[in-house]
Amino acid sequence: MRCRSKVILLVQAVLLCTSLYAREGQVFVPSLGGFSLDMPLFILDGIPQQFRYLVVRGRRLVFPYDDIVQRFKKPEDKVGEVVYDRSSDAFYGFMNGALVRFDGDKAIVVQDEVQGQDLDVHTKSGLYVVSEKDFSIVLYELSTGKRLRVLARSQTIFRPRFSPDGTKIVVSQSRPDHGHFFVFSIDGQGKDMGQGYFPVWLSDSKRILFCMVKNDGFQVSDSDLYVMDVKTMERKRLTFTPTIHEVMPAVSEDDTFVVFTDAKTGWIFAAPLDGEGRR
Repeated sequence: MRCRSKVILLVQAVLLCTSLYAREGQVFVPSLGGFSLDMPLFILDGIPQQFRYLVVRGRRLVFPYDDIVQRFKKPEDKVGEVVYDRSSDAFYGFMNGALVRFDGDKAIVVQDEVQGQDLDVHTKSGLYVVSEKDFSIVLYELSTGKRLRVLARSQTIFRPRFSPDGTKIVVSQSRPDHGHFFVFSIDGQGKDMGQGYFPVWLSDSKRILFCMVKNDGFQVSDSDLYVMDVKTMERKRLTFTPTIHEVMPAVSEDDTFVVFTDAKTGWIFAAPLDGEGRR
């Protein structure tokens, strides 16, 4: 397959040709040998240039709504955000007022009458978390739908996401000056982690990868990737890319690479990321 890719090293752009392993309507991240976080692989062919959260499943890039929901959604169905639970290798989402698990071409109802804006599920821990219409982040028991506790309540908080081990939840917050994120234990203890956008867990459930974003009030003017130790709150900058504004990252299950969107163009990049969060 002949395709186009772009490598960007700071302000210098170099064109090259590489394989994207796009086959049967699926897009796979190829070998990233010779690339780095400052010199990422530009993935183009087969990927819609839209600002959407991605899921990395093995080396495959998944667009949850396009790849999962559109296969069987009927015109009258109302489908909310779709999330991937690595603990069970399954996709979940809101559909017609219920929490469902997407299994092939079927949507299996897990809990009826679940209302909210976004959610996450951790099957192994038997839990799900919902951002509800009254702006509260609420933890539930997956098997019974029992309401366990309210973690937080604010119009500015959103996108709760379980750590891989199911013991913690990261939540984003929108503020007039900049974004913050918080980490809650499942027993309800919360911690303000400071400024940052688009937080995602690394596989050890001890570190979070996130973006430090600058904007001019209208659009993103700069952004780079950082990693933070949740316990010590020590931050480490990973990228120095003035020509790429990294947003909406997704990390592979083994922490070997990261995929992110450039806020300027909507293009999607991939770059190596070792287990220590270093280039």
